[in-house]
Amino acid sequence: MEGGETFTKAAPHDRNTVLPRVGLPRRSKPRPPLQSLETFFPTWRDTLWRRRTEILFKTAEILESRRSTLTAVMVWEAGTVVGSGCRCCRGD
Repeated sequence: MEGGETFTKAAPHDRNTVLPRVGLPRRSKPRPPLQSLETFFPTWRDTLWRRRTEILFKTAEILESRRSTLTAVMVWEAGTVVGSGCRCCRGD
């Protein structure tokens, strides 16, 4: 966001509550997601399957360790209550 254009997002349940300031992409360097994927895929493809497995399990471990925080952020941003989510998000 440094030096770039930003916008402020308001909470959907309370327009007076500001959530984050979000950085807008710079038009001078557009990098569509598909282009990024096409650039990265050969590296991922050539990585040994055991290493890819380690990476995915580590990612899952990190997400699981931050479940409460991630759930709170999503609930806050969406303006909903925790109990209205799917079982996995409620911790059932």
